[in-house]
Amino acid sequence: MEPAGDLSEVALAPQFAISEPQLAGLVLNMRAEIEAGCPGGKLYGESLSLAMAAYLSGCYSATGLKTDRLKSTLSAPQLQRVRDYIHAHLSSDLGLTTLAGEVQLNPYHFAHLFKNTVGMPPHHYVICERINESQKLLATRRMSVIEVAMTLGFASQSHFTEVFRKVTGTTPKQYQQDH
Repeated sequence: MEPAGDLSEVALAPQFAISEPQLAGLVLNMRAEIEAGCPGGKLYGESLSLAMAAYLSGCYSATGLKTDRLKSTLSAPQLQRVRDYIHAHLSSDLGLTTLAGEVQLNPYHFAHLFKNTVGMPPHHYVICERINESQKLLATRRMSVIEVAMTLGFASQSHFTEVFRKVTGTTPKQYQQDH
């Protein structure tokens, strides 16, 4: 039995001549990610797809999703299992399907439970964990910025620098010099 939130059960009603800025934004983000060579990896792409599916379902579903079930959270053992998996595979191109499979949930339901539990989507959590780990590695000064970027699964040094700066407010090189 599939949990609530299974998008395969959603029937969308046809819509014509509508304006959906949020949906357009998701599509533009997908396009930008593809044009950049997908530096965010599988998890980001799958998260964008899931957000689009959830948005369409919420706005145009004939049946709608049961939101009471979507307010629940992962159990402590489920959360620990996912966190352990993420930490063991920080250098991998993690996917939503893989993470959901660790706790035997469908990706849609897992993403909602994860966000309800942790307070952020899986993709943001993985990015934060990669940045936390990168700070530890940079502080030791045993690895160059490029080595840290590659060790933690970033697509390139420039992608790592861009994400690091967004999260911390400084560049990896400056962080390494200051610590």
